[in-house]
Amino acid sequence: MPKTSFSVGEHELELICESSGKEYIIYDNQIISEQQNSLTLSSIHNFEVSESAEVANYSVSFKSTISGLIKYNVKKYYFRFNKIQCEPE
Repeated sequence: MPKTSFSVGEHELELICESSGKEYIIYDNQIISEQQNSLTLSSIHNFEVSESAEVANYSVSFKSTISGLIKYNVKKYYFRFNKIQCEPE
């Protein structure tokens, strides 16, 4: 089962591909995305997590190669929420 682990800031990401075609994304020791991918050569996992009062969106793509290697690409986007205080008129 190919597995790749790395850090993104203070957080740990693991990308796992089983020979059955099952793919997992593990974020800080919790499965955050799971897909069955047995017929296609590529897949995309999108998920959203809270990081330090911000929302981070991740897009992780897997792509099989002819040599049997799996290429992956990780993109991370931040969304900041500013509190808006409304006062009655």
